Amino acid sequence: MFSSGMTEYRFISVAEAERLIRENIPLLPAEEVALDDAKGRVLREDVHTARPVPPFNRVMMDGVAVASRAVLAGRRRFRIAGRVLPGQAPRTGGVNTETDCMEVMTGASLPTGFDAIIPYEDVEISGGTALLRVPRVHAGMFVHRKGSDAAAGTLVLEKGAVLDAARIAAVAGCGKARLKVSRCPSVALISNGDEVVMPGEPITENQIYGINNISVRTLLELHGIRPVSTFHCSDDPERLEQVIGRALSENDIVIVSGGVSMGKKDFVPAVLARLEVRCVFHKVRQRPGKPLYFGIRGDTRTVFALPGNPVSAMVCTRRYVLPALFHAMGARFQEDLWAELGRDLDFAPELTFFPPVVGETDAAARIRATPLDYHNSGHFLALVKSSGFVEIPCSMETRYPAGIKVRYFPWQMMVGPFEEVS
Repeated sequence: MFSSGMTEYRFISVAEAERLIRENIPLLPAEEVALDDAKGRVLREDVHTARPVPPFNRVMMDGVAVASRAVLAGRRRFRIAGRVLPGQAPRTGGVNTETDCMEVMTGASLPTGFDAIIPYEDVEISGGTALLRVPRVHAGMFVHRKGSDAAAGTLVLEKGAVLDAARIAAVAGCGKARLKVSRCPSVALISNGDEVVMPGEPITENQIYGINNISVRTLLELHGIRPVSTFHCSDDPERLEQVIGRALSENDIVIVSGGVSMGKKDFVPAVLARLEVRCVFHKVRQRPGKPLYFGIRGDTRTVFALPGNPVSAMVCTRRYVLPALFHAMGARFQEDLWAELGRDLDFAPELTFFPPVVGETDAAARIRATPLDYHNSGHFLALVKSSGFVEIPCSMETRYPAGIKVRYFPWQMMVGPFEEVS
């Protein structure tokens, strides 16, 4: 007879749960990919400039290049001695910079001996000469000086950066075609429960549609976590052991939802123990998500077991699983977003509370997070209008007044490099 075999684990705090995850989750290996395949990935090498940026004195406007000293000496009409287009090496042989100018286009290399650009709008060209119509000219006018952005060898990106469009652009500008990045984790999602039916399948009055595999997978994939495979299993411990065991053999991360609490059919912790998963913690002083489980098998496999209620599963994924996956990929980030509570909130238990909220930003960039009407952790419709949730710290208080500062967790993580605080 298979027993749920529940072991009494002590409740831990949210902060301790975060610490234990960071300390125990294995670092994923690195791989080299083409720049086109690096978007959203976590950088595992520092990137430096190979050349000065820009690598030459770059023309910033279409017009004529002149020597500012000649203009300052009173000359206004210059002979046009030639033209320089982008990508061409400028030719200045036989050019007198005191009396000559050269036509140049945006992005071209500034010809030697010239130090200012007069845009075509301020030039009258006639008979092979250019007459300047500007009152003042100065050295460096509309010239992007060589090395003014960065010298050769300058650190552009540190390892741990998440590669968004701006960072990909910077890497491309440094001439790198391939990058060392973290391998994306392979993830398996496993829901369980006899009462759960997948959307589109026949359902009885006493069953519910499965939400967690879809919601958690969507949340992961919106953050670039792929591939994610999904499975559903009935409340059969032998079958559950087979499904989880196979998932552990084929994936870096296994996320189980349901069957993790104290019920007669909550077999997941016992199944994980039989599969030699070391339980790091089980149960956190929080609502929703109290029965959260985190474990490790060997040196490379990670297991999260989430409560089956849909709000609990979403909140635990956003609060713990997503940050853990980015940590496993070597990302350098910190989540330190704060908001003002939008209305009074009553909450009696001595638990950390994660109520869903609507976050709005005012003209001064302050975030106001207003808790939604929220019945319980099965009230998934409460999430429809939410932008995330806030963290109400565990305390003896029973009322939290509008206006107090609370940590805010939008569903979309803000992940990027940061300066570590010692």
